[in-house]
Amino acid sequence: MSPAPALPGSLVLVTGVNGHVASLISYTLLSNGYRVRGTVRAIQRAAVVKESFAAFKDRFEVVEVPDISKKDAFRSAMESLSCPFNLPTDKVLRASIIQV
Repeated sequence: MSPAPALPGSLVLVTGVNGHVASLISYTLLSNGYRVRGTVRAIQRAAVVKESFAAFKDRFEVVEVPDISKKDAFRSAMESLSCPFNLPTDKVLRASIIQV
């Protein structure tokens, strides 16, 4: 039996919400009636995305997860979720792609 899909109005977590792909996914979710909780590593980096999604008012929130390598780093961000979207970034991989 497959899990039930998250319905509009459900709370969805999007990691790295200030990144390009994650912000596009968040916009699509918000536009389709979902609530989005986005994570950032530093809350100061959330200003642009908060401003971009201001029209969605209380359906968008940002939480800081400063060290994603720590055990239970996402525990509080995961509370009351219907669905997570994990969009990891590997700094080592990104650096090696830029060098190629």
